[in-house]
Amino acid sequence: MVHLLSIVAILMGVGLCCPSVAQTPNGATDNELYASYCTGVLDEEMAAYQPGEKPSLEKIEKDLKQNNLDSSPEKLHQWAQELLAIREKSWEHLQAYQEERQNKRQRFGAYLVATGVLTDPKRDAVLGLTVAMNQGHQDSKQCSATIVRCMDTLPSQHPNEGSSDWQKRLEPYLATCSNIDPCPRIQRCHKPDSLPF
Repeated sequence: MVHLLSIVAILMGVGLCCPSVAQTPNGATDNELYASYCTGVLDEEMAAYQPGEKPSLEKIEKDLKQNNLDSSPEKLHQWAQELLAIREKSWEHLQAYQEERQNKRQRFGAYLVATGVLTDPKRDAVLGLTVAMNQGHQDSKQCSATIVRCMDTLPSQHPNEGSSDWQKRLEPYLATCSNIDPCPRIQRCHKPDSLPF
C-alpha cells in the first residue's frame, strides 16, 4: 500500500513540475472532423461519377448502326444527333459536378493543413480524422445505393434519358430519394461550409 502511494505521489509530482508531460495531446476539433468527413464524401463521389470520354457523333452513329441494321442512314444520323445533344449535356453536367467537388475537396484539405492537425506531433488526431473520413466514404456509397433502390421503386412514368427535359423532370424524384438516410448526412458537405477560416 505504501509502495502504491509512493508511485501516485511521484506521478503527481511529475505532473506538477512538468505540465507538458502530464497533459494529454489534443484530439481533432469538431471542425476538423467535419472537414475530414466531407473529404471522404467528396473523394467517393468523384470516384463514382467520372465523366469519361466526351461523346462523339461518330461513336454514337457506329453504335446505332450495329443495333439498327434495317434503318436508313438519314434516320440513324438524326437519332445520333439527338442522342449526342443529350449525352453532351449529361457529360458537361458531370464535368461541372467534378469541378465543383474538386474545389470543395481542396477547401477541406487546405483547412486541415492550415490547422496543423495533420503535422503537429502534439496532436493525437489521426485516428479520429481517419474514422471520420472512412465514415464519409461509407455514407456516400450507402447514399448512392439508397437513391438507386428508391428510384427503382418509383412509379413507372418516371422520366428516362430519351425525354427532352429529362434532367428537369428527374429533380423531384431525386429530391424524394435524397431524403432517405444516410443522404441527409452527406448533404452538409455540398452546402457552403461553416469553417472559421
